[in-house]
Amino acid sequence: MRHDLTPAREHVKKRNLRFVIVPKCAHPWADEVRKGANAQASLLGEQIGIDVVVDYMAPSCAGVEEQNSALESAAATHPDGIAVDPVAALDDLTSIREIDIGACRSFSSTRRRRSRA
Repeated sequence: MRHDLTPAREHVKKRNLRFVIVPKCAHPWADEVRKGANAQASLLGEQIGIDVVVDYMAPSCAGVEEQNSALESAAATHPDGIAVDPVAALDDLTSIREIDIGACRSFSSTRRRRSRA
C-alpha cells in the first residue's frame, strides 16, 4: 500500500532564514560582499522555497569599539547567523564571545597571533 505524504507536507510551515554581515566598515569591497550574499540568498530561497534575508550592518569606521557595537546590535536581532570581517583578532572582539548565535563566522584572514615562548 502506497501512502501519499503530499498533503501533510503542505501543512508544514517553512521557517525563513536571516543572516547579518558585519564588515570592518562601510567600504566598496564590503558592498560587493553584500551584493554577492544577497544574490546567493535569493538563489537559496528559490531552491528551498523560503525567504532568505541578508542584513548588512557596517560600522562607519574600522575600530574594535565600533565593530563590537555593530555585533551587539546584530545579535540583539536574533539572526540565524552572523558573518564578520574582524578589525582585530577574534579574541579581541568581546562581542564575539558574548553572542549566543548558532553560527558566527569570520570571512577575513585576520587570525589570532600566538606568541612563541
